[in-house]
Amino acid sequence: MAILRRALGLWTPVVRRLWPWLVFAIGSKELVLYYCGLVTDPSNDTDRILVALISMCVQVGFAVMTSVFTMSVADDLINGKHSDIFGSFRNHFKYLTIESLRTILPVLLKSLLFIIPGILEYLRLSMVLFIVMLDPEYQAGKVDALDRSREITKGRLSFVFLFLMLSAAFELFSTALQSQKLALSPFTYCGLFALSLAGTGYANVLFFCVYENLVQKKR
Repeated sequence: MAILRRALGLWTPVVRRLWPWLVFAIGSKELVLYYCGLVTDPSNDTDRILVALISMCVQVGFAVMTSVFTMSVADDLINGKHSDIFGSFRNHFKYLTIESLRTILPVLLKSLLFIIPGILEYLRLSMVLFIVMLDPEYQAGKVDALDRSREITKGRLSFVFLFLMLSAAFELFSTALQSQKLALSPFTYCGLFALSLAGTGYANVLFFCVYENLVQKKR
């Protein structure tokens, strides 16, 4: 499909620019999780719950930052810019946090009714981070991020779901590789680490292209 080719075309320059961050993010995440595993007492329920919460926060934090950096670099490539990705993240951090928290509530409320409405609401609101970072009308205060996300995904939830699953598959592939590397030889370790970087990079670029396609279809 055209969107897969589009993502592949952006993937190489995006990863070329982001690879130091990807190495740091994946390496730091592994070290934190490895250390948590060393200090955890498997027989202590409190320890296991605490480590699970720490692991979840670390993984979600790095995943969000990687997604934000990817969309910033991809947008730079499309528009011929070269912005400071860390500066862009700092500038948008307040509204990324606010809109993310606003997104959680309706998804949770509909999930309490039944799992399907919760999934559908998640799909409708899956573009909120992109809107905060990239939508000039949101940045000018003309539109609400949640309303805008619902607008561009209206009638295209199956499309969003399909590519969300593809993106998740690449992320799961990357995570599966990371979970195997510590027991392998250094050469194999480096090879799988590179593949996990590639998988993470492509997953994020692919979902950026989904957002780009949704916006173009609404124009």
